[in-house]
Amino acid sequence: MGSDEHFSSFGTGEPRACATSKKSEKKVAQGIQPNWRKAKEYPKSKDLDLLHWRWEFLRRSQEYQHDWDRLSRQEATDIHTWKPKVLQEDLKSVLQKYGLKAVLPNPSHQDPPYLQFQHLAEQVHIGGVRQKGGFSNIQVPPTQGAVLFDLTKPIPPQLTLAKTALHGAQELLTGEKQGRRKHPSHWPLLLRILDARAQRVTYSKIGQLLLDLPAYNEAAARAKQLHTEALHLSRNFPF
Repeated sequence: MGSDEHFSSFGTGEPRACATSKKSEKKVAQGIQPNWRKAKEYPKSKDLDLLHWRWEFLRRSQEYQHDWDRLSRQEATDIHTWKPKVLQEDLKSVLQKYGLKAVLPNPSHQDPPYLQFQHLAEQVHIGGVRQKGGFSNIQVPPTQGAVLFDLTKPIPPQLTLAKTALHGAQELLTGEKQGRRKHPSHWPLLLRILDARAQRVTYSKIGQLLLDLPAYNEAAARAKQLHTEALHLSRNFPF
């Protein structure tokens, strides 16, 4: 494998590679965004299913882009130095971090192959239903559930994920929807705000151009609020 190759996506199976230039590698590290000023370059709310909406937010995460770039470089290095076990252990940790199943997709790809997320409900041990490794020594009654928390990481985001996961587990157990609603109608706008902020556009300018708010302070405050919501979706998507 030449030095000008970069992995388009990789996982626990055999990696798939595609040739890229150094210039395109830089774009991958930064993330590839459409023109945030042009709504037509973004999907409409009904254009994507929840799987791909989750991916649209995740692939814009600077943390995800950094992890993908680091692991893709590590994979190429480890193949040449014969250290695949180190890579696989690191990869599994990153997959779990983002709720991905077997493949870590290239963030520059809008519709990557083999895109799969672990359902949040799978992170809950329901008594008498499933047995995950971390729960092997925990006895849970049939109608109850248990969630593991990582005490080395911030608790509030984990509580949010746990609540969503428990709702999903409840649906699996009872077979009934619990009335949770998702609001994708303004998600295209949130993607545009994420892309604008990635290019260091000010909140006031975003608010004035995308929200049609002429007042400087009002535009900045509303744009910042929506950006916070977008960042939350990139880390804690509700499915």
